[in-house]
Amino acid sequence: MKNYIRMNVSELLDDVTRERMGNRPRAEQWQILQVLLEVQREQPVGRMKLMEKVGMTEATVKTVVKRLREAGLVEVDRIGGMYLSKAGEELVNWWKSRFEVLEVDLTTVNWRGNLLRVIGGEKILNKASAVELRDLGVRAGADAVMVAAFRRGQVELPPMIVDEVKAVLKELRELCPQCKDGDLALVTIPKSMRVPLSLSISLQRIM
Repeated sequence: MKNYIRMNVSELLDDVTRERMGNRPRAEQWQILQVLLEVQREQPVGRMKLMEKVGMTEATVKTVVKRLREAGLVEVDRIGGMYLSKAGEELVNWWKSRFEVLEVDLTTVNWRGNLLRVIGGEKILNKASAVELRDLGVRAGADAVMVAAFRRGQVELPPMIVDEVKAVLKELRELCPQCKDGDLALVTIPKSMRVPLSLSISLQRIM
């Protein structure tokens, strides 16, 4: 069994989705991450309820859960349902210490979508530009992406603050009061867990 505690979530997902004996789970990496998050939120959770939460077929959920059991990240009680193992809890908590997903209505620009808070992620802008981060979001399925950095007690849309967007910046601060200096926020539309979860996986590869 691999030591996933020493691996980040992106490395885990690469391993879980790797083709084995000609078989590969019919699930994208963001969906497997969603399974782990939902199991933690609902545990113990039955297979049918998990199918409803993540929108997968029964066969796909069975394959994903089998892979996660083999990795030592989930355990299954025939009566109670699925729950995370100690290793699974530590891995999900590792992700949650770095990311948070919120549903937001950004009324100043008429956006209804998600905000991915990257805790301490402002430093990512030293490795990738705001334009490159927007491109990552579009490749993940977003129609549009707004990148905001929390710096020196204010919110900025890199590379600078512009008078015309001050109302947007003020609303972003109100929508994410827990965001602190050093955090990065990526607001995406439409509203879908696919985009922020996929983005979190991509960002781990460049953090």
